Order: sequence, then structure tokens, then C-alpha cells
Amino acid sequence: MTKLSPYRQAYGSGECGLCAIIAAVDTVCHNIDEEAAGQFLSALAQALPAETAADLARILYEEGTERPEMERMLAAAQAWTQARGWRAWKWEGAHPQPGETAAHFWDCVSTVSQRPHTAVIIGLGEDTEPDTRYSGHWTCPERITKREVYLRDSDVYRRIPRADTGIRPEPRWAIEDCYILSRAT
Repeated sequence: MTKLSPYRQAYGSGECGLCAIIAAVDTVCHNIDEEAAGQFLSALAQALPAETAADLARILYEEGTERPEMERMLAAAQAWTQARGWRAWKWEGAHPQPGETAAHFWDCVSTVSQRPHTAVIIGLGEDTEPDTRYSGHWTCPERITKREVYLRDSDVYRRIPRADTGIRPEPRWAIEDCYILSRAT
């Protein structure tokens, strides 16, 4: 059996939001090994509004994580890394704006993702195409070209054509959320 990297999730795992945060923090402030990744994953999961393991499973595998849950986990991630004396970092929302196109969004994000010690987390929603391979997903672009978005943290989607995405009312796989993580200066 192939062993997954500490910040990659397999198909259907339901942990894409958690894995995207781990991948982003790894880029920004520290190389996360498998032991730290397990502890970090646990700390992020504890930030979710779940009182029982069944509640946690329901959030991760049935409901999925949306913007409020991601923001809770990002705050928990900052507290967890700070408690370990890792480099200070910050995060901010850079969500698509009304009237913005996917082409403009990807062009802007591509310049941000090239900055040292900076990572981007993207939240993708539903696709307008029937029988699509795309579904709701959180991910970290590793490299963005004029045609493709190469992803760091997913065994499901390794790269996606930019033309397969859109910001509503544009058709295709909806770009809904964006967070930028960077080292604090």
C-alpha cells in the first residue's frame, strides 16, 4: 500500500479542508513530518463544532467544511503552531469578488503563490456540468500557469485546467473561497 504524504488526502477522505491547511502551514512556516502532521490534524479536527466522534464524522464526511469551519481551523492552526514556537504567520480571506472572472482570479492568485513563505488555500464548490468529476474540495495550488492549476495536497485532483473553473455566474467548477497564509513580518 502506498503511504500518503502527511498533507495529502485520498479520494473520498472528507478531510480536504484539514489537509489543505496542513499543506499551507507546511509551506509557510515549517516542514511538517508525519508525527507532527498527526498531532496537527487532531488539533484542527478538535476546532470543529463536534461534541462526539459521530459529530466529527458527520461534519467531515457528510456536510463538509465550509468557510466558518475553515476559519475556526485556521485560528486553531495558528494557536497550535505558536504553542510550538514555530514561525509566526497570518491568514486573510481573499475570496472572489462579485463580477470577478476566474481568469482574473487565477492571474492574481498566481502572483501571490509565488511569494516566498506564502500559501493559498482555495475552496471549490459544485460544477455546473452534469456527470462531472469535480465536487466540493479544498486545496492548495502549488503552481499556476496560463492553462493549468497544479495542486499540492490532493491525490484526487493533481492538476485542473483553469478553463474548468468559474466564479458565479460563470459556468463550471465554482471558485468560492480563498485564503492566503504568509509569514508575519
